[in-house]
Amino acid sequence: FERGDLKSSEGAIKYFLIGAFSSALTVYGLSLFYGYTGTTHLLKGVALTHNPHPLLLLGVLFLLVGFAFKASIVPFHFWVPDAYEGAPTPVTAYLSVAPKIATLGILLRIFTILIPHSKMDLTVLFEILTVLTMTVGNLSAFFQNNIKRLLAYSSIAQAGYMMIGFVVGSPLGQQGVFIYFLAYLFMNMGAFAVAIAVGQSEKSYDLSAFDGLGKRSLGLALLMSFFLLSLAGIPPLAGFIGKFYVFAAAIHGGFIWLAVIGVLNSVLSVYYYMRVTYRMFFVEPTTSEPVPSGLFLSTSLSISAFFVFLIGIFPGAFIESVRTSMKFLP
Repeated sequence: FERGDLKSSEGAIKYFLIGAFSSALTVYGLSLFYGYTGTTHLLKGVALTHNPHPLLLLGVLFLLVGFAFKASIVPFHFWVPDAYEGAPTPVTAYLSVAPKIATLGILLRIFTILIPHSKMDLTVLFEILTVLTMTVGNLSAFFQNNIKRLLAYSSIAQAGYMMIGFVVGSPLGQQGVFIYFLAYLFMNMGAFAVAIAVGQSEKSYDLSAFDGLGKRSLGLALLMSFFLLSLAGIPPLAGFIGKFYVFAAAIHGGFIWLAVIGVLNSVLSVYYYMRVTYRMFFVEPTTSEPVPSGLFLSTSLSISAFFVFLIGIFPGAFIESVRTSMKFLP
């Protein structure tokens, strides 16, 4: 959209090339799957065993790698910060939510229902990808001074938390991923909505643009803190419910060590989320002008805040809707 901006052009080229490459890997994986089974129907095409044929295993791995690029799973995540920074922020907000949730939903369906990773002896691989995605995403976010890049690495870490439910693979783990989808949708969109308001006002997405926001626009500062606390998994917000379910599924499924690493990563994430909060409330602003939000942003912020609070305080209805939806799988 912003072809005159070099960063935007760079992000677009990286997103285009890596997107094409990942699609090619996915199609190649499908061709290998078809070559072994004679069909592309995942349920009818393969009799799963604990000792899969190498050709079938290679096809499944190519499928995983292709989708991992699109879901920004480490080590296939390198395009994310550049594409998120280069795109207009409303587009970045969309990229951070819609493709990620869609791709993770596909992965959940394929590798826990149609071709369970446990029957393909791929559980250890999923465990490694999960730990890498959580840890690299959080540690990389420590060093970011641009809010879009910080939220980009945050979204990578969030994908890692969701993948805990993949590793478990049980109905409880699948439900945890779905609940996390709901929480992530609203808390991430809310954080980006505040970033849009501040970025448009200050013409910058550097963290310094948030200096003194609490004195300039207290409502926006409080909402941003609200969304960041939810992303960190602080109760009683939606992010806590999502993490609670995936961590509980891990413990229930015997992956206690994975839940411990998830909790430790959540603690680490508090640091870089609170960096933004510190700037908003404990750094003096360079101007006293309030930050305008406009009708559309205000509406988005209100809806996001409402559901982040509602899911955290009254999760029962959302959990029941997830259980109902699970009845239609596969």
